[in-house]
Amino acid sequence: MEIANKATLNPFFFAGSSTLLGRAVAVRVLLSRSLPSLLREQLARRLHRRNARGILAAAALVALLLRRIAGARARAAAACRRGFWREAMRSALSYEEWAHAAKMLDAETPPRASEGDLYDAELVRSKLAELRRRREEGSLRDVVFHMRSDLIRNLGNMCNPELHRGRLQVPKLIKEYIDEISTQLKMVCNSDSDELLLEEKLAFMHETRHAFGRTALLLSGGASLGNFHVGVLKTLIQHKLLPRIVAGSSAGSILWRYRRNTFFDQMGGVFTVLKRVMTYGAVHDIRQLQRLLRHLTSNLTFQEAYDMTGRILGVTVCSPRKHEPPRCLNYLTAPHVVIWSASTASCAFRASLRRKS
Repeated sequence: MEIANKATLNPFFFAGSSTLLGRAVAVRVLLSRSLPSLLREQLARRLHRRNARGILAAAALVALLLRRIAGARARAAAACRRGFWREAMRSALSYEEWAHAAKMLDAETPPRASEGDLYDAELVRSKLAELRRRREEGSLRDVVFHMRSDLIRNLGNMCNPELHRGRLQVPKLIKEYIDEISTQLKMVCNSDSDELLLEEKLAFMHETRHAFGRTALLLSGGASLGNFHVGVLKTLIQHKLLPRIVAGSSAGSILWRYRRNTFFDQMGGVFTVLKRVMTYGAVHDIRQLQRLLRHLTSNLTFQEAYDMTGRILGVTVCSPRKHEPPRCLNYLTAPHVVIWSASTASCAFRASLRRKS
C-alpha cells in the first residue's frame, strides 16, 4: 500500500466563512451585486411621478449644478477679458489707447471689497461730511481757519499707490473729498465779501500751499528709462498736467541712446574708444555731450530758466567727496550755474563719461 507524499492546499482555506477575511469578501460581493439594484430602486421610487418632493429636489439639484457651471464659465470669460484689457494697457502707444483700455477694465472689474484695507475710508468720509457742513453753516473765515489747519496731503493714506495703479479714476469717496476741497478753495478766491481782505486771501493761499506742498516730477537715471521719460513728458504736456517742478538725474536730465550696431562708428572707431578708456577711464567723450547741451540750452542758468518759465528745474549731481550725499541743483541752491554744465555732470557716471569737477 502506497502512501502519497503529496499534500494539497485548499485555496479558499484563508478566505473561508469562518475567517475575518472571508467575511469581508462575502460582504463585498454581496454589496457589489445588490447595491446598484438598491440604488436604482430608490432612485426610481424618489423620481416617481407621484412623488412630487423627489422630482422637485432633483430639479433643484440640476438647476444648482447648471447655475454653478454657468457662473464658472462667466467668471472665466470675465477674467479672460480683464487679462486682455490689462495687456492692452501695457502695450498702449498713446494715452487715449491706455485710457480706453483702463475704462473697459474698470467696467469688467467687480467692486473692490479690499479697498478699505488700503486706506482709512471712515476718516475720509467723516472729514468730507465736516467740510460740507462747515461750508453750508459756517462763515468764510471759519472755512479758511479750518482748511488752514486740517488740509493734509495723505489723509487716511489715500495716496497709497495700490489705490491708483491701473485705474482711470480714483475711488469715488476720494474724488468727492478732492472736489469738495477744490470747491472751497475757489469759494475763498472768488468771494467778494468784506469778511476777508485781499491780503488775507493771498496769505492764506501762500501758507496753505507751503504747508500742503507741491507735486514734483522726478525722472530717475538710466539710459533705458530715458525712452519712457519721453513718453511721460509728452503725455503730460499734451494734457497740460506737467508739474511746475521737474527734477532728474543722468538720463532723466538728458535723453540719448546709441545703437548697438553703430556704436564704434559714432564713437570714432574701436582704437579711439580703447585709447579713451585707457587714458581717461571712460568710453564716451564728454566734450561732444557738452557741445550738444550747450546748443540746446545756450548758457541759460537755473535762475534765468525759472524767471522765464516759472517752472523749477532740479538736476541731481554726485558729490566729489566719498561720504557726502548727492546735491540737487536748482534756482535756490545753484542759481548761477548753467544748465548744460549741471546736466553733463549728472550724466558723468563711471566708465561711461569722463567725470568733471
